[in-house]
Amino acid sequence: MKITWPPDVIARYRAHFDKTRASIGDDLHSILDHFGAPSAPGAELLLERVVTWCVYVEKPLSLPERMIVGATALRSDVQNGGFHQYFVNDAGDYWEDVLYTLRAGGDADGERHLLETVRVFPDARPSADRAARNAQLEAIEARDGAAMWAHFDRQDALYYARDPDPGGYPTEETLWSALRRVPNERFIPYIEGGDS
Repeated sequence: MKITWPPDVIARYRAHFDKTRASIGDDLHSILDHFGAPSAPGAELLLERVVTWCVYVEKPLSLPERMIVGATALRSDVQNGGFHQYFVNDAGDYWEDVLYTLRAGGDADGERHLLETVRVFPDARPSADRAARNAQLEAIEARDGAAMWAHFDRQDALYYARDPDPGGYPTEETLWSALRRVPNERFIPYIEGGDS
């Protein structure tokens, strides 16, 4: 069941996007150039709002949108419950987008760690479909649950101890750098009328 937002929330999104288009532009590279860094005031909010709107209107996500979702979801899920939880949840659908982000953003250590983490899956390729991925995890656990849990525990500990970025990857800086390397495209949504 789709959640319907109140008209005032939609109006706030529309106003934010209209103001951004008028003052900065509507394409990804203009946004990145304007803010300059992910720590700039308003940068993170704008990226999150764009993705949230696209999810709300059930639009298929573009590569940059998937990269943003993937980076945020991996950090959140792994911080809350480790890599097993990440792969059990919808967040794991974006693992390949996270891998792309790590590669494009130049985080070789993060890339190696993620590739080592997915090694537990058949052919080191978790499914991008949650139900299929959960079936993979169930089969792995049925074969050797102790080894699976030991693997995830080890990978979680390495993730949490990451230096100089304790607590994970991809960092906002890695994401930002990776987004600069994707082809430019329109990024700021247009919201027509009262609910589009």
